[in-house]
Amino acid sequence: EFKDADYDAGWIEFSHTVTDFEKNRYGNMHGGAIAAILDTSIGLAAFELGTGNASPTMDIQINYIRGVHVGEELTIRAEVVSAGKHSAVLRSVMIGSGEIKAMATATNRIYSSTKPGTLPFVGK
Repeated sequence: EFKDADYDAGWIEFSHTVTDFEKNRYGNMHGGAIAAILDTSIGLAAFELGTGNASPTMDIQINYIRGVHVGEELTIRAEVVSAGKHSAVLRSVMIGSGEIKAMATATNRIYSSTKPGTLPFVGK
């Protein structure tokens, strides 16, 4: 569940409380759940570039810095670093308890010439 969302062209910020469902066998937030939230935030920031189209992640680098615990309130902020006609570079930071817990950088594909909700490679 993402809440308290705020956004504008090229950035988004929201909060999330870590649940039992997201924990690994050691009681910390699973790395895959962290990756999914960071990737989602990056995709939403790319969408806010204003094209109204899909913006799939082409590659992503995640740095797991500190453990994230069940019940912890996280703030996630993603922003566009650079955008071109066909791709954008983005970054996202996950903060909890006043510390950076994880961060990601990614390259996303920008489909600026397609209709909203369609991808040019579907059906080819």
